[in-house]
Amino acid sequence: MLKHSLKHLFVLFRQQLLKFRLLFVSTIDFNNHSTILIIAPHPDDEIFGCGGFLPEYLSRGGVAYVVYLTDGENSLSDLQPVVVGRERIKINERVLDMLDIRNDRRYYLNLADGKLPRKGENGFIEVVDSLKRLLKDIKPDAVFVTDKNETWPFDHVAAFEMADEAIKDSDIGTSLYSYWVWVWYSMPIKKFRGIDWRHTYRIPIHAGIQKKKEFINAYLQPLAPDGRPWCGVLPDALLKAFDYPYEIVTKITAGRD
Repeated sequence: MLKHSLKHLFVLFRQQLLKFRLLFVSTIDFNNHSTILIIAPHPDDEIFGCGGFLPEYLSRGGVAYVVYLTDGENSLSDLQPVVVGRERIKINERVLDMLDIRNDRRYYLNLADGKLPRKGENGFIEVVDSLKRLLKDIKPDAVFVTDKNETWPFDHVAAFEMADEAIKDSDIGTSLYSYWVWVWYSMPIKKFRGIDWRHTYRIPIHAGIQKKKEFINAYLQPLAPDGRPWCGVLPDALLKAFDYPYEIVTKITAGRD
């Protein structure tokens, strides 16, 4: 009980520290971007990280593509992965329908959940090559992927490394932004000073926050037979961060100057 209470207090402290520092970063919008690509390790990360600004962006005529690296089939480890993955994709398709994102702008790579290869590991280059082909076809003005400081789940870090490598190896001139999901909950405090605060921005989502809540509920409300959400039981403290009236992105500049 004491250990759980201390962890909860530590999570709250981390969030308050991040919120305070974010008071001093600039805001940004992507209204001048005609096409964007969102890379999500699992079906739901696109909403947790970008679900507030997406509705307004799309309503202004922007085009969004989404690529899912895994089906999220291991979110409920005691159930059959093929069943979990199938249900999560069904839910995901309903959410994308709510966003009016066309079927031909959705990509599923069906990689193993929880086992995305890190840079230097077997299979990494093959995924990077797949992303490079998508970049060449889509030619997005900006790419969004989970932040390298997420630390856990490791798939989120691997996703960042894959996107970063793919863009470095491409010549399409797109910008890479990382978005926050688990930074709010699992980032070690020692990484706080390592965040590139000069290139970190708040995206105001006052116009889209209610839509974001609807999308999150669409992911969380469908339940497996044992009563748990198909995406797994997420910590309340993490979900609280998705009520904030902004989303956070960092423009990746290292190695691009």
